[in-house]
Amino acid sequence: MTVDEAERSIRKAVKFGLLGSNLLVELGPEIVASACNGVGPARWSERVRRRLTKWLWLFKPGFDVHDCEFTYANDGSKTLFDRANDHLEWNLRRLSDLNYAWYNPVRYLARMASRAIADACREFGWNDWIDSHEKGGHKKTEEENVHEGNH
Repeated sequence: MTVDEAERSIRKAVKFGLLGSNLLVELGPEIVASACNGVGPARWSERVRRRLTKWLWLFKPGFDVHDCEFTYANDGSKTLFDRANDHLEWNLRRLSDLNYAWYNPVRYLARMASRAIADACREFGWNDWIDSHEKGGHKKTEEENVHEGNH
């Protein structure tokens, strides 16, 4: 993800009132850009993640929040794992509702997809959550180290 794409994603997350959007604002576009890898875990090929992200375009801001929570709001606990996945489901459902009127059947298909995606993350994401925590999440940029006084 480019910094410009990250800026747009942050604006959308805030505009749509997504849970966890404050984390994106706090991190800033450079860090968000480095943390967001598209739909799916990092162990999947970039080609697969890019294709899934394209197909699931509607949910992109919600996935970006999830990636940042996964990387930067991860203390290795089941509580925060559940919270990140609950936020994901709520955010994807919100994006479904905002993009499709109540009388449009696509809205309900998108809402069902929201649940299926979040359930898949709950079912299969725990090992990735732990791995991310053990690796210390995303490597800090020089800017982050300076900001925290760790030069």
